[in-house]
Amino acid sequence: MPLLLTGDLAETIAQFTNAHPEIELYFIGDNQLLNLHQRDADVAIRVTHKPPETLWGRELTEQNEGFYAGTHWLA
Repeated sequence: MPLLLTGDLAETIAQFTNAHPEIELYFIGDNQLLNLHQRDADVAIRVTHKPPETLWGRELTEQNEGFYAGTHWLA
């Protein structure tokens, strides 16, 4: 989630909160699935190339992968 909250999206969120200070935004970065029907969240951002058929929405951006490790782990 932290990678999603950078760049253009962070700027858009800042503009939104400035225009609508009465709306509180909370962001949870986790791998757990939230149930929108049970109101676990109002909006879910899912990072996947193949979302389940039960989900609907739109692609916001391309997601690039990267793998990182410390030199001690690579040894």
